[in-house]
Amino acid sequence: MDVSLLYTYRVDDPVRYQLEVLNPEAIVAGFVQGTLRDVVNTKKMDEVMYNRAEINQEVMKLLQEKEAQYGVSFVLVQIQSASPPAEVVTAIKDRMIAVQQQEQASAEAIQQRTLADSEFYTAQRKRMEMPTRSPSWQKRRKRRCGRSSRSWKEKGPWVSSTSRC
Repeated sequence: MDVSLLYTYRVDDPVRYQLEVLNPEAIVAGFVQGTLRDVVNTKKMDEVMYNRAEINQEVMKLLQEKEAQYGVSFVLVQIQSASPPAEVVTAIKDRMIAVQQQEQASAEAIQQRTLADSEFYTAQRKRMEMPTRSPSWQKRRKRRCGRSSRSWKEKGPWVSSTSRC
């Protein structure tokens, strides 16, 4: 997480602040950063992004426990911004795109299946509506027509048949 923190402190004990530590401003800044990291690392990303007031209070409480050690008192601790790193944002976007594509493919598959089912149903219905003829009807037809079993190739293409059944 990229977290920007604004903090203000007041020097209560100038002797302790200046003489007991080298570069006191860097020491206080490092202490604040370390405390912020400790708090942020125990929270979920959503909590850090949306519950800034609670994190501000928690960081302030932890800083106040150690402020006498550095000769300062903290006046203000406020998170200015909190956002995930660019790599995480890219990964989240990629994941969202993949989920959308998967949902789209699933919807298209369902649509194709529904279409295939309706075509199958229509074909079955047409088949059911066709009149069925019994084998005995076909036998009667053959008897009435009296055609021979020779094909037109055996008779030749010049022979025409005038009888229809």
